[in-house]
Amino acid sequence: MQETSVKRYPLDLFNNEEICNPLTLIWLDKTCNDDLLDPSYVRTLLKKSHQNCLFYNDIKVFIEHIHKQLIFQKKSIERIFLPLTHDLDENRQFNTIRFLKTKSSYNTNAVYSYMLFVEILKEVPQTDQAKDYMLNKIKDWNRFNPTQLEYIETFRNTYKPNQAIKWYTEQSFMYIYVNRAFRTENVSMWYLFRFYIKDLCEQIEQVYHEQNNKECLILYRGQGHLPKQEFENLCSNIGGLISTNGFLSSTKSFPLAEFFLGGAHDTETSCAVIFEITVDAKNLKSTIFVDISQHLPELGEEEILFNIGTIFQIDSVEREEDFWRIKIHATDDGSMEIKDKMDLMKKKFKTTNLNLLFGRLLIDMGLFDKAQSYFNLILQILPEKHQDLPLINDHLGDLQMRIPNYNKAFKHFQLSLNLKEEFFSKDCTKMCITYNHLGNYYKAIEDTSKAFYYYEKTLKYEDNLINIGITKLNLSSIYLMKREFEKAEKICLDAHEIFHKLEPPSYGEILLCQGILGDISFERKGYQQAESFYHVAFDMAKKYFSFGDSRLINCINALANFYQKQGNTSYALYFCYQQLNEHKKYLSDENHLNIAQIYMKIADLLNDKNYYRRALKIFQNNLRKDYFSNANCLLKLASFYSNEQSLYCYIKANKLYKKIYPKNHSSIIKTQKQIDELKKMNIIEKSFEQEPILIDYLNQFIFNNNSIHLNNQSSSLQTLDHQSNIEL
Repeated sequence: MQETSVKRYPLDLFNNEEICNPLTLIWLDKTCNDDLLDPSYVRTLLKKSHQNCLFYNDIKVFIEHIHKQLIFQKKSIERIFLPLTHDLDENRQFNTIRFLKTKSSYNTNAVYSYMLFVEILKEVPQTDQAKDYMLNKIKDWNRFNPTQLEYIETFRNTYKPNQAIKWYTEQSFMYIYVNRAFRTENVSMWYLFRFYIKDLCEQIEQVYHEQNNKECLILYRGQGHLPKQEFENLCSNIGGLISTNGFLSSTKSFPLAEFFLGGAHDTETSCAVIFEITVDAKNLKSTIFVDISQHLPELGEEEILFNIGTIFQIDSVEREEDFWRIKIHATDDGSMEIKDKMDLMKKKFKTTNLNLLFGRLLIDMGLFDKAQSYFNLILQILPEKHQDLPLINDHLGDLQMRIPNYNKAFKHFQLSLNLKEEFFSKDCTKMCITYNHLGNYYKAIEDTSKAFYYYEKTLKYEDNLINIGITKLNLSSIYLMKREFEKAEKICLDAHEIFHKLEPPSYGEILLCQGILGDISFERKGYQQAESFYHVAFDMAKKYFSFGDSRLINCINALANFYQKQGNTSYALYFCYQQLNEHKKYLSDENHLNIAQIYMKIADLLNDKNYYRRALKIFQNNLRKDYFSNANCLLKLASFYSNEQSLYCYIKANKLYKKIYPKNHSSIIKTQKQIDELKKMNIIEKSFEQEPILIDYLNQFIFNNNSIHLNNQSSSLQTLDHQSNIEL
């Protein structure tokens, strides 16, 4: 057999992470946030080279944000310059609040995924190599700060696991980096700090059990600049559940919490608040906290430190003379569901490579750039004949399928198959993982016969029930594509039954079953039944998946398409606007790809060029690529334009399709035909004959010209994503 060499990727997992470098790049200029070509292009380049970038075109906003975001605080008051007291504990505030239960949804999955990362980190064995790598990175970031360098070396030489709380509470550098990594949800940094995070979590749990605190505590936390959007979300969700990212600090002293406000008042963008936190310890089982005054009495602190993942319920929001008092209480509500999932995953830890599981979770959460960097780093470390190499290529191929870049995905799957044929027997169950991936690939490029071939090969491996269910689900989608509805329904119901038998049930796959059954009913003109299936899928997505998850957006599209096809466009629009507002409210990033997807659906319903342009702007400026949606959006826009503008859209879409599909795919051929026809019309001026110049010129035109005549166009049905993957 021909020997297969594994490509080495000279990439640093933390090369482009904003949090690992404490430096922030600021661009203050009247034009820096304009939509013109040059500023937009420069912003994209800056973000790619240094993700911790801020852009301001208003000096007043700039000054206010400096106070909110860019001043690192230390714990002890005596180390703070008096002019900065109003920002004293800003980095320990509710900077990122996760809404688990709102008036419109109940979703513990957001915290579950977050906690699962931490649980994996706690299971990874401690090594001196991990400690040294962490400290060397911190030294590099503080190379011009001799005081911090001294602290770092002291940590290296004297640190013990039973000092984790002391270092977090007492010293500045460890607190700053760990807290900020969690606040910004920088998972790669969590992995970098796994050595210390594991110790801190475990010591908090240990001290909590030793203290055995059964009091009913009233605690406080002052925050001078709670973002206005988060404040409004809290006000509109009384009775809802929230959790905070990272370790949460509070105080027994109301005057101290009030002092932390530093005289701050409400502004257009923020509110001055004090959180009043009730902890009825004797009636709580899942709320883990440490009384610092008991554990480290020499510090003279009145601090209570909560562990990661603590859940609170919002009781009320009351106006005081100078601030808002937000009353919340610690609760076990939602914690048992999370614990059950965690226990199930702990069982999986015993047989699964933790390094691969960590990367798998990155993919499942949609953190594709981080996942790719992570797996490429693992490829660097592993020897050339390591048996994890084919599994890593399975993961990398699956990642490329989601972008999608089917060409790269196929290369990874083919390499994985070659390695497995070299390392394992054909009866090894690991073979079925790659067969399923190849089936997904051929289905995506619309070669149903080859897709069917690989799915049938996967079914021969009968020792894993969930894999059988997933393969049947994929086969059902093939029968649906071939319009063999009876076969599609039967095999989908078989898969549905399998997923319900699992403990706990596999909700992601059950949701896909509901979508396929809805599509089958719709094609059979069973519209009432189809609507019921789509609604069940949508309700499940809201319950089990967080805002930003692609499965939720697929359910939204399916329902909107259903209403549109039924001729109820007005309700489809109402539904989409409702979901758009929800996503903007609970997603911290208004340029999230899922918001672009909703813009696309609204544009379809309204036949509105401007909504397509909004979507395109997000697709083109987002560091997380979505080639397929980007290309489709360009083709939609092409129908509104004529001549040069239309040509621009087709050229860009064609380039994206060439990244997605193999040569001679119908999508590439169709767009190339449109390009050739437009070129035959001699619409290109001499100065634009070179394609890059034409694209630069027209890119500016597309985003700044509002006078193009509207043409009629139809929108096609976009159903739920029917691709599913074998468990690794």
